[in-house]
Amino acid sequence: MEPPRFPGRFSLRKSRERRESYFALLSEVWAIVSPWWETAGLRSLESAIVDVEKKLSSGVPWYDIIAPCAYFEERRPGVIERYEGGKPVRLAPCAFFGQSLYFEFPDSILIGFGVESAANSAKSRASSAIRPLRALADPTRLAIFEFLKLGPSTVKDVSESFSLSQPTVSVHVKRLREVGLVNATRQGTQFTIDINWVEADKVSDALREVLSR
Repeated sequence: MEPPRFPGRFSLRKSRERRESYFALLSEVWAIVSPWWETAGLRSLESAIVDVEKKLSSGVPWYDIIAPCAYFEERRPGVIERYEGGKPVRLAPCAFFGQSLYFEFPDSILIGFGVESAANSAKSRASSAIRPLRALADPTRLAIFEFLKLGPSTVKDVSESFSLSQPTVSVHVKRLREVGLVNATRQGTQFTIDINWVEADKVSDALREVLSR
């Protein structure tokens, strides 16, 4: 059986007229897309890349980062097996191609990850920081948090240092615990309080992204 023929396969190479029509079409499409790309698309792309790089650096496997895709999920075990066997995986952001992408080539595997809109990305960053920031908006709670940077302390120690009653300090500490900024461990009749640096760093990173250029 003869392989299928594609008469127009190389027509762009052979026909100047077709090439001009093709590039004219690309120009029309780009004219529609470029306002989004220049105002929001590029920033969204950069944000998505930074987010993926952070997850990879923290040890999250690439196959747990990409959005679910029925076509990929069916082949996931085999893809992971080939990857662990030494076949390279290349990750690429899908700015114009939906939320996921999967192509397998003889020498590598191409996996695409989605790019959020700039608005959704901004909302996501803001929402991750807003509750802790509201807790720290109280001057006394912010001062207590700053004090705890010196090291773990008890409610009694904080109370004496700030000339506050222990019940008042307990209320402030409870609020900081609710948003995950501090930990409290009972030792006898007292609680030892210390900063939860994992959560504090997340808030710091989110705020830095919002305020940085």
